[in-house]
Amino acid sequence: MGLPSEVLNLKGFVCPYTQVKALEAISKLPPGTVLKILVDNPESADSIEVAVKNAGHKVEQMTQNESAFTITVRKKVLVKENE
Repeated sequence: MGLPSEVLNLKGFVCPYTQVKALEAISKLPPGTVLKILVDNPESADSIEVAVKNAGHKVEQMTQNESAFTITVRKKVLVKENE
């Protein structure tokens, strides 16, 4: 059984707001959770993709239809190292 998905609708907003809100939403989720982020402009989609990767999370998919981009992100899972 997979972890549930959350959806963050940022259509109508532009950067840097979309990037900040996406990272804020991811930070509040449990590790391994999938978040689908919806935006309606290419600059926001590109900015979110880069920011998410730089934060160590995984962009599982990015799709576009006529009205929106959907960026599917999985929050990173912290792995404890053995001492």
